[in-house]
Amino acid sequence: MFRSSLVGIATLILFAVSCAGRSARASGRPSRLSLDDALRLADEGNFDLRAARGDVEVALGQQRTAGQFPNPILGLSSSKYKLTQPNGTTQGNSFFQRSYDSIASIGQLVEVGGKRTQRRASAEAAVAAARARLDEVRRQLDLNVTKAYLAALLADGNRAVLENSALSLRREASIAAARLQAGDISNADRDQIEVAAAQLELNARSAANAALAARIQLQLLLGNANPDGQIQLADTLSRLGHLISSGVGIGAPLRPDIAAARASLAKATADLKLEKANRIPDPTFQLQYEREPTATLQSLGFAMTIPLPLPNYNLGAVRTARAAQLQAAAKVDQTQSIYRADVAAARGAYQEANARAHRYEEQISAQAERVRESVSFAYARGGASLVDLLTAQRAANEVRAATLQAQADRASAAAALSAALNQPVRSTTPNRLPTR
Repeated sequence: MFRSSLVGIATLILFAVSCAGRSARASGRPSRLSLDDALRLADEGNFDLRAARGDVEVALGQQRTAGQFPNPILGLSSSKYKLTQPNGTTQGNSFFQRSYDSIASIGQLVEVGGKRTQRRASAEAAVAAARARLDEVRRQLDLNVTKAYLAALLADGNRAVLENSALSLRREASIAAARLQAGDISNADRDQIEVAAAQLELNARSAANAALAARIQLQLLLGNANPDGQIQLADTLSRLGHLISSGVGIGAPLRPDIAAARASLAKATADLKLEKANRIPDPTFQLQYEREPTATLQSLGFAMTIPLPLPNYNLGAVRTARAAQLQAAAKVDQTQSIYRADVAAARGAYQEANARAHRYEEQISAQAERVRESVSFAYARGGASLVDLLTAQRAANEVRAATLQAQADRASAAAALSAALNQPVRSTTPNRLPTR
């Protein structure tokens, strides 16, 4: 009976886990989140990226408007209505036989001086700038998501280090209790170990809260409407550090912030040409048909109107557009300088973080662990003092935390260098850039 109950409970648990997995797959959000999954979800749902896509649509709508010709103007008028006498004529009293003077006209504004061409060039440059800004938002988003993912991994790693250290000291406390009964140590020595273990447990709780906050921040970047931090991360700091670093240094296309600055300069140049062209007045041609039954008159007329640029020669608008062009040119130079500075700083940071992580992984971490195990072994047999034990444990904790930090710094620096070089940040395979 008891065995059959256990089987039933196990079946229910497996069914619940299976349903949860299917629900997570159906929603497009994996139960265990890798960095690649996080980058994909951010590309689909991030709020800033969605707004940037909207900006592109706005620019495309404005581009369509810029290419359109002015609409013709239809004019209809009727006059000479008699108020005190009949409006009928010798021809009759129907509407078209009365003595009304009816006029129908159609007019068309004709743009000259290349205005439409420059307006279209400005709109095309605006679309290019909007698309480049979208790519820039995506580039920054990939970097921010990667850093947030690494921060969450680091927080989880620090929590695990503190929890494992607390468990280790609890085991040492049981050894200390045995030595206390044997008279080898005092109550104060045992209490010191228990105090140190309690401190580590409290620090582990604080680290768990920091890890929760880091996961919530990651969910915000992914566009989660209800971030709660209840996600599991599938990657590790050591793995990501090596895989992200594997693609660093490959050539890259033009960075989108530079492309956006150049497109803005092209738009400003087209706007300046447009304002200069606006100094040339645009004529409006009009064709008119007039009908007056009393005189049996049907006539056609032709007219042309043109504004005279006497008091306003559009000088203010030209000056404003020229200043905007100079600002856009300065922005291009500034963006290119920022690009070179970003690459130089990111390369130096990556080289330092990579060397530090290798040093911890290949030398310092193993040495600190050997020292801790040796002192713990000696303490259990009375060959080391309590101070030696606590010092070795503290040093091991610091090295573990420093190793995790170095791995996180290496992965973060590699991601920053990839972003500075306009390389896609991906964790599963070395970066491969699209062909131009």
